[in-house]
Amino acid sequence: MGDKPDLPENKLRDFIQRNDKGKWTCDNNHNIKYFTEYELKSITRNYNSKLGNGAFGEVFKGVLRDGRPVAVKRYIHADSEEAFAKEVIVHSQINHKNVVRLVGCCIEKNAYMLVFEYVTNGNLNDHLHCGDTPMSLDTRLNIAIECAEALACMHSMYNPVLHGDIKPANILLDEKLHAKVSDFGISRLLQGDNTECTINVKGSIGYMDPALVKNGRLTPKSDVYSFGILLVELITKIKPTDKEKEIIERFSRFSPNEKAVQELFDADITSAGGMKVLECIGGIAKECMKEKIDDRPEMNYVAGRLQELRTVLKQAKEKAGAANLLKINGMTFQNINNIMTFSKKQLKNITNNFSTLLYEEFYGEVYLGALADNTRVAVKRPKEKTEEMKDLIINELIIQSSICHRNIIKLLGCCLVMDRPILVYEYAPNGSLQKYLFVDQYDLGKANANCLGLNIRYKIALGVARAMECLHKNRPEWVLHCNINPWSIRLDEHFCPKVSGFELSKMTSKEKMTFNSSRAAMGHAAPEWSVDGEDITAKADVYSYGMMLLEIITGRSNKEVRDSVFMDNWYCPKWVYEKVYEEQRMQDILDERVVPVEAYIDPQSMAMVERMAKTAIWCIQSRPVMRPSMDKVIKMLQGTVDITKPPKPYILSGLAS
Repeated sequence: MGDKPDLPENKLRDFIQRNDKGKWTCDNNHNIKYFTEYELKSITRNYNSKLGNGAFGEVFKGVLRDGRPVAVKRYIHADSEEAFAKEVIVHSQINHKNVVRLVGCCIEKNAYMLVFEYVTNGNLNDHLHCGDTPMSLDTRLNIAIECAEALACMHSMYNPVLHGDIKPANILLDEKLHAKVSDFGISRLLQGDNTECTINVKGSIGYMDPALVKNGRLTPKSDVYSFGILLVELITKIKPTDKEKEIIERFSRFSPNEKAVQELFDADITSAGGMKVLECIGGIAKECMKEKIDDRPEMNYVAGRLQELRTVLKQAKEKAGAANLLKINGMTFQNINNIMTFSKKQLKNITNNFSTLLYEEFYGEVYLGALADNTRVAVKRPKEKTEEMKDLIINELIIQSSICHRNIIKLLGCCLVMDRPILVYEYAPNGSLQKYLFVDQYDLGKANANCLGLNIRYKIALGVARAMECLHKNRPEWVLHCNINPWSIRLDEHFCPKVSGFELSKMTSKEKMTFNSSRAAMGHAAPEWSVDGEDITAKADVYSYGMMLLEIITGRSNKEVRDSVFMDNWYCPKWVYEKVYEEQRMQDILDERVVPVEAYIDPQSMAMVERMAKTAIWCIQSRPVMRPSMDKVIKMLQGTVDITKPPKPYILSGLAS
């Protein structure tokens, strides 16, 4: 017989040790392409857009000739050719919609690379633990089902595939948050009875099957264990490596009626209709994490159970929707984002008959309350019983029930059966941002005690910007807040900012709006509010944000007039502009109560102040078209885009003259 053909598939097998070659055959189920190193340099523009790093290499973004975006994984270790070959061969076996697609590879010496479809929405770990927008229970359950279906497919193949590293960081999400299982770097092809043994145990701490660590037994049931951990993390948003919470130990003893475990469920998904589903998911996770390998269920069984729960959840939502019809001003609103509805008696019990007033605002009084589970809440009751006040509160209810973001105060429920509509919000114990920014000249000791450090100020500014970016997204309607100022920013126990005060806000699908009168707070209102019939856009909110950002930096109110108009700092925006762009004295603008300025001379801190100040000045440009979008504001604050020198805003030029 002649020599075997010099095909790429054969070369891949040559990378694998002789005693392990038998099962490693590249079937090429979905026509993977073989690229040259030169082609991949061109596709990635010489590797200039890094997406991340992995244990085996670096990942770069690229674009194919047909315009398709791809992710290119480049192996960085010269001795990793066997791991590379195995990853290609494993991926060539799988063709499933919930497994990231292998487009091709490069097998040239010292240029081993894999080319995958580009998945646009990052990974599940970032969405759970770093994202600003909470994930609904529906979305989390769908992700779990899709991962389970992918694993069931892999485990049922002729040569079953053991993934070996199931965890949120290896679950990618596309633009519609559909799951894509990725990273097959330590995966194995199994044979015979689907069980093998190894002394080379690999995996991720917290997710790895303890039975594999103990006896080296390779079986699809190790993926089942890891999937159980994934389920627990999905419903609690607690990592298995959190030693204080001991989440895995507690769920291994899970009982549906155990209140201590129920309290671990992520508060964002614990609506009344979803609690039963969460308990069932916890029970499935417990089965997956059983100590004895043979007692764990198969993945196709797990996928089926989860699909049944999706049906149960859908039916519960439909039932709740039919029962939750709110009649407001003659109009009927159905199932307003599953918020709770309270009776008059319940609200009086929650607030102890409205006995503890937290604060007063122009539109109402806010009282402290406590739900049945002792969760503290803020209960807002309008001061007046007029139709106008009722309309404002109903407007607030409709808008806030459509928004979910970690930096927007969460609307928990409402009562519409009393003589005036009442809203129930999450409680932010640190009050408004305003009390931490502005010095009370009659109580300097208290003012200094309330002073916020520079890093906290930056995080507050960034959090509010992210909330506003969420409001301004067209989905298909966007929200003009109209009243961004330090009073409308509430702070939770960790000083995480929560945008509130939506009475005057407007939800619309139009790019521009007109109003009969200004809705913005004095000192924060954009110039266009003062012109009758002038178009109002999202850039009006941007202006208000810029004015507030100046206050965060300086600790001085924009409404405040200093002792004399002849002093150089009598008007804060004018003074900041001159210090930043004319005198280049950045340290002068920082709130004098923040730890002495000398402590912030280090380049990193001063660069932070400079970015904040320059971003604010761009935001308060007199012409709306000159102001950045909130998406760009975030990038400016983070330092990921260059900030050029802006024109001196017209209103500041006028003041200077």
